Amino acid sequence: MIKRLKDQYFAELSELFNKMCVKLQHVDSIIPPQISSEQYDKMKSFKIMLERILQMLQIGKSSVQPSMMDNVPRYEKQIISILNSQRKPVQPQIHQQFQPPAG
Repeated sequence: MIKRLKDQYFAELSELFNKMCVKLQHVDSIIPPQISSEQYDKMKSFKIMLERILQMLQIGKSSVQPSMMDNVPRYEKQIISILNSQRKPVQPQIHQQFQPPAG
């Protein structure tokens, strides 16, 4: 079950994690370390959460605890929520129907 989640979501989560690392490194380079903003703290927390999810997806089958298996549906909901929140909304394309002028 975890393997299915890994196959389905790992690449996208990993890409998101890498983007977050780059973003945080950029912020670290322009903001003095003693100054911390709420948004920066949220970004750091988000990065840590992604890191934990990625670690969970890489756990070998023999290392999976029964309690972890019980939580897999919750993990999947969280993963889907994270990915959906980070995706850019897709604008539906409007197909115009041209009607010939009457006459």
